[in-house]
Amino acid sequence: MNLKNNQINSMFEFVTSNYNILILDDSKSVNQILTKTFQDKGYNCFNVFTIKDAKEVLLNNEIHYVMLDINLPDGNGYELITLLEKSSVKIFVLTSESDKKFREKSYQKGILDFIVKDKNFFHKLDQITKTIENIEKNRNNTILVMEDSLVIQEQLKDVLENRYYKVQVASDSLRAEQILSEMPVDLILLDLVLKDGNGIDFLRRNNNLLINIKKIPVLVVSGHVNSEITRDVIKEGAVDVLTKPYVLEEIVLKVDLWTDYKRKESEIINSVKSLGLQKIIIEDQKKKLEKQIVLEKQINQQKEKLLMQQSKMATMGTMMENILHQWKQPLSAMSTNVSSVQLQKELDILDDETLNSSLSDMMMVIGHLGNTIDDFSNYLKPDREKVDFTIDDAITQSIILVNSQFRNENIKVIKNSLQVSLLGYKNDFIQSFLNMLNNSKDALMEIDKEERFIFIDMSTTSNNCVEVKIKDNAGGISDDIIDKIFESHFTTKDKFGGTGIGLFMTKEMIEKNMLGKLEVQNVNFDYEGSSYTGAQFTITLPIQ
Repeated sequence: MNLKNNQINSMFEFVTSNYNILILDDSKSVNQILTKTFQDKGYNCFNVFTIKDAKEVLLNNEIHYVMLDINLPDGNGYELITLLEKSSVKIFVLTSESDKKFREKSYQKGILDFIVKDKNFFHKLDQITKTIENIEKNRNNTILVMEDSLVIQEQLKDVLENRYYKVQVASDSLRAEQILSEMPVDLILLDLVLKDGNGIDFLRRNNNLLINIKKIPVLVVSGHVNSEITRDVIKEGAVDVLTKPYVLEEIVLKVDLWTDYKRKESEIINSVKSLGLQKIIIEDQKKKLEKQIVLEKQINQQKEKLLMQQSKMATMGTMMENILHQWKQPLSAMSTNVSSVQLQKELDILDDETLNSSLSDMMMVIGHLGNTIDDFSNYLKPDREKVDFTIDDAITQSIILVNSQFRNENIKVIKNSLQVSLLGYKNDFIQSFLNMLNNSKDALMEIDKEERFIFIDMSTTSNNCVEVKIKDNAGGISDDIIDKIFESHFTTKDKFGGTGIGLFMTKEMIEKNMLGKLEVQNVNFDYEGSSYTGAQFTITLPIQ
C-alpha cells in the first residue's frame, strides 16, 4: 500500500478503507462471518477457501493483512506463512489448536497473532480489528532495545519492525542515553547485563528522566531474575520483568500493551492541553519537583497501583467469561420473546395484552442485564479511600462475580454469615478474595472429581480480629512450593497460563494495605460423611 503522508507523521489517522484483507478459511460459515465483520468496519475483503485461490488473489491484488486458517483442503497454511515471510503482508493465524513450538516458530516468521477458534472465537473479532489499528499506529512509536547480544538485538528488531515499530538498539548505557537525548522513545527493552555495566544502575541513574519527565515504560528482559532483582527493578521504575529464554509472543504482547498505554496517556495529555489546562499541569509538576519527598511517595503509590492493576487485569478474562455466562440465558429468552411477537404480528393475531406482556418481560430481562453490568463496574472502580464495609457483604459480592462460571464448572461454594464491619479498602479486599477464589477454582479444575467444594468460614477472635478461612477439596499444595506461592511472579502454570502476580498482590493488599495477615496450609477435613484434603487460606483482619 502507498501510505499517505498522514500515516507516517504524528497526526496519523487510521482509515479502514485504506486496507485490503484476505480471508482464507475452508469453513464457509467462518469465512462469511469474518468477511461481514471486516466489511462492516470498512475494510476491503477478499475471501477464498484454498491456498491455490489465495495465491492468485495475492498475485493480482495489494493485500495488507491475511486471516489464515492452518488446516486447508489443499495443503497446510504454513506454506503461505513461509511464502509471505519476507513480504509486507501481515498474517493472523486462525487455529483450533495451541501448539507452543509452532506458535514460537511462526512468531519468528512474522505472525502478528494467534486467534484460537474456540467457543468465544466470534467475540475475539474486535480484538483483531483493534490489533490492526494499533499496529498501524505503531509507525509513530520508537522502541529502544538495550541488549549486549547482537543476535538477540537483531531478533527483537525483526519482530518489532514487523509490527511497524521504529527500533533503536544500544549495547551499552552510554549509547542508550545518547539516543534518549536525541529522539523521543516510547518504550525500553532493557537487559540487565550491558557492555558497560548493570542495567539496574542505568535505571537508578535515569530514574527521574524515565519516570517523571519522559514517562517511558521499561520492560526488563534478563536471564538472571529472582524475587530480589524483581523487587529492585520495579522500585527503580521498570513496569515488568521477563525471564530469558523468553517467548517472543510474550514480549510482543507486553510491548503492545505498554505502547498502547503510553499512546492513550499521550492522547489524554494532548486533550487536556487543548482544553487550556496546560498551565495547571506545568504548575502541578513544578510543585512536585519542589517537594521531592512528596514526589517519591507518589511514585511508590503509582507503582503499587500499577501492580494492583496488573493483578486486576490478570482476572479480566475470567470476568468477561462470567458476564457472557450471566447474559446468555436472558438474551436467549429475549430473542424468543421477540420472535414470538414478530410471528404473531405476521399472522395478525397480536393483541395489546400480549404485546404489553411481552414488552414487560423484556424490560425485566433488560433490568437483569443492567444489574449484571453494575456488579462488574463496582468491582472495577479504582476505590482508594477507606470505607466502612461488612465482611459478609464483600465476600458475597466476590462470589457473585464468579458465581456463573463456578456453576458452569460444577463448583459449590459453602459459607456461613458474619455481620462484622471493617474500615478499609473494600475493593482491595474483594480483589484479594477473587484471587483466592480463582486460585481454588484453578486447582479444582485439575482434579477428576464430580464433587468440587469451596468452603468459606468467618469468625471473630479474642484479640478483636475477624478471621476468614477459605479452603477447597482439590488435594492441597505440594510441600516443595507451598512456601513460595506468595512470591512475586511465582506460578505453577505455563508461560501463557499465569503471571504469578495474583497471590503476591493478594498478600500485599491484605498485609500492607489492610494491616492484616494472610497464611496458607494444607488441611484434612470431613464433609457430609466424606473425607477431603485441600489448601486453606486464612485472612486475619483487625476490627476497627
